[in-house]
Amino acid sequence: MLLNLIRKDFILVKKYVLFMAALCLLLPLFLLSRLPEFAGPLTYFISVVYSIFLLLQYVFLKEYQSPKASLLLCSSPYPRRLMVLGKYAFCLVIYTVCTLLYLLESLLLPGLGRFHGGMAVLVFSIITVFYGIYLPLQYRLGFEKTKFITMILIMACPFLAPFVLSKADMFKRLIQPLPPSLFYGMLLSVSFLMLIVSACLSVYFYEHTDLA
Repeated sequence: MLLNLIRKDFILVKKYVLFMAALCLLLPLFLLSRLPEFAGPLTYFISVVYSIFLLLQYVFLKEYQSPKASLLLCSSPYPRRLMVLGKYAFCLVIYTVCTLLYLLESLLLPGLGRFHGGMAVLVFSIITVFYGIYLPLQYRLGFEKTKFITMILIMACPFLAPFVLSKADMFKRLIQPLPPSLFYGMLLSVSFLMLIVSACLSVYFYEHTDLA
């Protein structure tokens, strides 16, 4: 059932999936040729942020424009809890695809630097903070009140990303005595815990939302 809900969301954004995939592939090339000092983890981070939030925002827009579709879906065997979890799984699939695309590109373009699992965990943790907060707000306040959050985030991302990544590197240096496997394992555990809390809040808000 969850796979059907994920597929439903991708069908809603099918016109933009190829565009976002092209962005993930072309952004590293552009920065590598014009601003090589900003290529590497920064392009990976920006491509993941843009892909998740633009596609997720478009899904919520289509659902907002067709409220009867949400009512019909809620009257089907799909519980609201599963519909919410489908959105989280949708984000995880996008993250995974972006990661695989960047991994492939880093193998073909040595100028991007070596891709490693720690980079994927670090970006995953930062992204978790963003959409771990955004999704409960979306289900609590609705699309109309939260659409500006995404607009501000998309506009601010190119400026905030270097700052966020620099602070992440500073934090990493502070706990350098820890073995890398332990550090990334702790970071991943905290990220999944945050996702669980976020999902529980989103489920609670959506189950108490009047769709009529």
